[in-house]
Amino acid sequence: MRPIIPCHSAVQNPAAKYVSKILKPIIKSAPTIIHGTKDLAIKLSKLKLIPNRKFYIVTGDVVAFYPSIPIQKCIDIVADLYAQFYFNDEIPQTESKLREAEIFIKCLKLGNQELILQYDDKMYLQKRGLAMGVTDSPDLANLYGWWFERDIVILEGELQKQFHTL
Repeated sequence: MRPIIPCHSAVQNPAAKYVSKILKPIIKSAPTIIHGTKDLAIKLSKLKLIPNRKFYIVTGDVVAFYPSIPIQKCIDIVADLYAQFYFNDEIPQTESKLREAEIFIKCLKLGNQELILQYDDKMYLQKRGLAMGVTDSPDLANLYGWWFERDIVILEGELQKQFHTL
């Protein structure tokens, strides 16, 4: 258990907001990331399950996931997903694309590391996990989980095809 430090008013939030905006297309491309309860209900209603076969539905609360995410590893993973998505996992070839990637990485680090909160007269530093209230925290948590999820077989056969087209 750890105290929850709300960083919704952190000075670094504009950087995190930029990161969140850039990550939205990556999140939309991840078929197993659910975008809320309504999205889950819609996707489940469209599934055609095979009779006499067992299926398990596993979901998680992304906010409850925040404290257990190692921030540096998460930043590395998200930076890698960014490079894969926007640059096909290659070094950008033009100066403008190189600068764009550099700005993204700097904002990713700035918006999520060394977050400080003042409560009364005391200052607190977010040391572990993702911070509550930072604009890109849900995006980072979802992508961190998806990084590991995509390498294991979660859906297979016909069910996989259905889920990817929902």
